[in-house]
Amino acid sequence: MSTNLVPKSNPTRQFLHAGLHSTDEVELYLSLTRIKSDNKIAALHDYLVRGVNISKAAGMNGVDVKDLRDCREQLNKVAVVVDALVDLRLNRGYLTTPK
Repeated sequence: MSTNLVPKSNPTRQFLHAGLHSTDEVELYLSLTRIKSDNKIAALHDYLVRGVNISKAAGMNGVDVKDLRDCREQLNKVAVVVDALVDLRLNRGYLTTPK
């Protein structure tokens, strides 16, 4: 299986940003990871959906900030692949944009 279709993501480029995502979007990304800790999930929700500063989100949920950053990076990797898949399907005509 070739991974040439997945863009080589710049490690500093983030697809996921504080406060710009819906609960449904975050839950779908999480379903593609092994992140299962309720505290980590709550912290990610606070950060990605509510827009709480990542350090504060970690502290509010009893999660080490480094662990939360690692979780964010895992989700970002998922987002890169999902974005590449959507682009591929759009370019091949499998999906159409809403009119």
